Amino acid sequence: MTALHYSDSKWQTFLEQNDLLDFESIWSREDEWFEEPNHRSFKNGWSGVARIEIDRRVLYLKKQSNYITFSPKYPLGTTLARREFENIQMFNENGIPSLKVVGSGCRKVKNELQAIILTEGLEEYKSLYEMMVFLKTNDLPFQIKRSFIEDVANLIHKAHVQNILHNNLYPKHIFIANEYFQGRLPKDKPGSRFIDLEGAKKALILDRRARDLATLNRRSNFWSRTQRLFFLLKYLGKSRVDTEVRQFIKTLTKRRKKKIAKVLKKLLLQ
Repeated sequence: MTALHYSDSKWQTFLEQNDLLDFESIWSREDEWFEEPNHRSFKNGWSGVARIEIDRRVLYLKKQSNYITFSPKYPLGTTLARREFENIQMFNENGIPSLKVVGSGCRKVKNELQAIILTEGLEEYKSLYEMMVFLKTNDLPFQIKRSFIEDVANLIHKAHVQNILHNNLYPKHIFIANEYFQGRLPKDKPGSRFIDLEGAKKALILDRRARDLATLNRRSNFWSRTQRLFFLLKYLGKSRVDTEVRQFIKTLTKRRKKKIAKVLKKLLLQ
C-alpha cells in the first residue's frame, strides 16, 4: 500500500471515511476528465485532471504517468505534480492566494512513475477567461470592472514583489470571486487566486516579470486600452503615467509584436 501525504488530519479522515484509503484507491478511480490528458513523447507521459464530488464536496484530482521534468534541483527528474505541490506550498507560505492541497503522492510501478495531487474545488470562483466570455453578452457596473482588474493586478504584484513568477499566466489560470459576476464585491475571502502552478518559480532577475505580464496582456483581448492602462497603474502602484509606466508599455508592446511575428512565421512555414 502506497501512502498519501495529507494537508491535515481532517482531510485524511474525510478521505478514509469515503474508502479512499491510499494511492491505489484514488489512482484507480475512473472519473470523467475535466481536462483531457496532455501527452508527451518522453516515456509516453501524460497528465489529466478530473473533477470529483465526494459527500457534497468538490475536489480536483490531477493524475500523471511519467510526466517528468528536469531541473538543477532535480537533475535526474521528478514529476510535474511534485513540482506543482512544492510551488503551491511556496505561494501559500508567501501569502499569495492559490490552490489548497488535500493530499498528494507518488509511486513507481515497473517502469511507470505515477503521481497524484488532490486539491480543493474553487466553487466560489471562476476564471478570468470565463469573465471574458461573460462580458461578451453581459455588462457589469463600471466600478465592479475596475475592482476585479485591480484585484488581479494586486495578486500578480504580490507574487512579483517576492520574485515569484507564474510563468504561464493565461486568463484561465487566474480565478476571480463569483461575486464579481453578480455585480458585487467579494467579502471575507481573497478576490482572486492563481491556479496551475506547475511552471511557477523564483526569478533570479526581476525583469522576468515582463513575461508574465506580456502573456496576460496578449490573451486579455476583452480589456480596452483604458482598462489595460488601469491594470498597469495598479500593478505598479502608480496614480498616473510616468517614465516607469511608459517603459513597461514599451516593453509589453515589443513583446506582443515579437510573439505575433513568431506565430505568423510558423504558420507560413507550415
